[in-house]
Amino acid sequence: MKKSLFFIITCIFLTVFALCTSAYLVGDADGNGRVTASDARVALRFAASLDLPTERQITLCDTNSDGKVSASDARTILRTAANIEKPVTRNEEETFEITADGNTEIKTPNEIYEEAKKFTCEIRTYDKNGIALTVGTGFFISSEGILVTDFHVISTASSAVAIMSDGRKYSITSVLGYDSRKDIALLSTAAVNVPFASFGKDVNVGDDIFVLGSPKGYTGTFSRGCVSAVDRVISSLGNGIKYIQITAPVSTGNSGGPVLDNKGNVIGIVAMSHNEAQNLNFVIPVEEIGKIDISTPVTLPELAKDAEDFTGEILLSAKGITMRKGGTAFFYAVASASEEYALECSSDNDCVSVFTGRNYGNITVIYISAEDNCTAEITVGFSGRKTMTATLDVTVDDTAPVTYCGLPVNVPDFGVFASCPVSECHENTDGEKSVYSFLYASDSPAFTESSAEEIMKGYIKELEKYGFALISAADDNNAGIFFNKDNNTTLTFGLTQKDDGKWYICVLIYR
Repeated sequence: MKKSLFFIITCIFLTVFALCTSAYLVGDADGNGRVTASDARVALRFAASLDLPTERQITLCDTNSDGKVSASDARTILRTAANIEKPVTRNEEETFEITADGNTEIKTPNEIYEEAKKFTCEIRTYDKNGIALTVGTGFFISSEGILVTDFHVISTASSAVAIMSDGRKYSITSVLGYDSRKDIALLSTAAVNVPFASFGKDVNVGDDIFVLGSPKGYTGTFSRGCVSAVDRVISSLGNGIKYIQITAPVSTGNSGGPVLDNKGNVIGIVAMSHNEAQNLNFVIPVEEIGKIDISTPVTLPELAKDAEDFTGEILLSAKGITMRKGGTAFFYAVASASEEYALECSSDNDCVSVFTGRNYGNITVIYISAEDNCTAEITVGFSGRKTMTATLDVTVDDTAPVTYCGLPVNVPDFGVFASCPVSECHENTDGEKSVYSFLYASDSPAFTESSAEEIMKGYIKELEKYGFALISAADDNNAGIFFNKDNNTTLTFGLTQKDDGKWYICVLIYR
């Protein structure tokens, strides 16, 4: 009886402990409470882009906390499974809960405006001397006075005030949490019992949407448009957000404001506009708010001092790159800074996309993809910091080699061969080996699923010209392994289908 009672008490204690703590076992990809060789195999498939991890799976498998899953993570997980390394647990971040169960009845535009102005505010920021800095927009997401806006609105402010449509003013007391790469900040204010936004979750192309904010300082401006695209990934930002693209006019001052559906629910936060296009604007989905860590608040003066004291330098491995249409190139950014940082990159020409890849200490791999012949300037800078940048000139023309630009060996670029820009690319390490993976969507306008096999056959002939010999092939001829004995390079090439249902061509180079 005593043993049974002790067992019951122990179970209750463990259950309560599990509920009161928020931790996870690093490497436990399947969430079963153990780290096994199966978890390492799952991580290795993520690292090679054979499977697409969820954000939760990235958290579980990211052993070195660099924001992605690599071959190095898979090796660490395997060592943990073999008891060579000790298991590691980490605490979960504290976040604000977002529940997308708002209004269900369609409202008139005027009704939407009248409700939205009650929880939307203008944000004015000031430096340490009280001199005005910026004007932005925000909206309340809690009756306790929690406000959300874009990080860049308050990133350098020593003080700020939220001004409601009826003239009421609330001082912003602290920054509960922020993510400079995603450009989101959650703020605490002196407001109590304030109206707050409801959230919507269903967003489809063609839906009517509305924006409320203070563009160019014109407080309470209400505009209308539609959703022109969903799940828009802006690869140059490298922040993992799938933006909503809208046509409603926005300008400087709209930043951080609410985007509402036809029921008056907030579906996102105004993030940015394309300066060289009309009504090409991007919205952060509301679910990203719920991913912001609010466990370590800071004051605005502390945040401003961080920005003011931050120093850094960025050196690039090249001053310029010449590449082919459809091709992929990569170079390296070597950065040093006075504190922890993240890099972001951008292109001044839509025909050239750029995004950050893997970090090796203070070295970051940066990829470029070219859709057409053109010239572009790539800018690399510290995310959310003062303007400290380095630039690289890109020329895309028919005089460049047809091989992958920046690869230490000559391998014909599949994107050049198929006139299809890369969809995803990654560089990882496996021991002393380097692994480069390139993924091409077979629904690209350049080719269709039905013609993919013919293109693959042509690419195989191109590989043979560069000394690659077929050493193994799948029964359906949709995949093969090639080896080049002259430079000791293995290449895997094949047609694969991912969880999104789309077919992709995958090129995996291992040397």
